Amino acid sequence: MPYYAVANGRRIGVYDNWEDCKEQVNGYSYNNYRKFDTPDQAWDYVDQHSSKGKHEKLFDRNKAVACRNGNQVAIRGNYQGETSRYRRTDYTISLEHEILLHPRYFGPQLLDTVKQKLYTEVEGTCTGKYGFVVAVTTIDNIGAGIIQPGQGFVVYPVKYKAIVFRPFKGEVLDAIVTQVNKSIPEDMQFCPNVNPACYKSKEEDVVIQADDEIRLKIVGTRVDATGIFAIGTLMDDYLGLVCN
Repeated sequence: MPYYAVANGRRIGVYDNWEDCKEQVNGYSYNNYRKFDTPDQAWDYVDQHSSKGKHEKLFDRNKAVACRNGNQVAIRGNYQGETSRYRRTDYTISLEHEILLHPRYFGPQLLDTVKQKLYTEVEGTCTGKYGFVVAVTTIDNIGAGIIQPGQGFVVYPVKYKAIVFRPFKGEVLDAIVTQVNKSIPEDMQFCPNVNPACYKSKEEDVVIQADDEIRLKIVGTRVDATGIFAIGTLMDDYLGLVCN
C-alpha cells in the first residue's frame, strides 16, 4: 500500500490514497509531496521538509494527536521534556475482511449483522503485517454475498478503514506494568519479598510495580502471524515512572 507524504500543502500529513493527497496539493503554491512504501518513511519526509510553523500545528501539547482530514493515516505523539523527539504509533489504513454469515441472519437486519460481526471479528486482533487493529473507523463497502456451494452460508466481502497500532524500534510509548524483569535503571533494585514484587530506587522514593504507568523506549520487536512482541527499556532520558 502506498503512503503519500504532504510536507507542504493545505494540510500537512500522511495519506493512504492519492485522491486525499491530491486534494491537499492541487493548486497549492510550492506544494511538496512524495509517495512511500511505509507510513514511517512518509513521516520522516514530512519531518525533514515541512516548515516549523506548520509543523507545530500537528501537536496538541502532550497528546498523541494530529490534524486529520479524510484518510490521514498517522497520529503523532510528543512527550514532556523532549518535544523534538516523537514516533508514530497509530495510523489508519484501508483493509478487507470476509464475513461468513449463517442463513438464519438473512432478513431486514442483514447489513447491520454484517457490520456487527466485522467489529467483533477484527477489533483487537493482530496481524504481523499491519499490527493490532484498535478500532474500525468506517465501513466503505459491503460487497454482494457469495453463496457457499452445499452449505447455505454466504460470504460478504467488506472494505473498511481501521486504526492499527504497530510498535517500531526506537518508539517512546506509555504502558502499564504487568511484570518486571530487565532493562531497569541501575539505581533501582528488585524487591522480591514485597507483595506485589517491585523495583525500588535506593532512596525508596521511586517504586515501579504492577499496574503502574511508565514511559519506555522500544529497543526490539519480534513479529509472528498472530502477534507482535516488543522489548522496552527505561534507561534513557525522560523515561520511567509516570504515575502509580
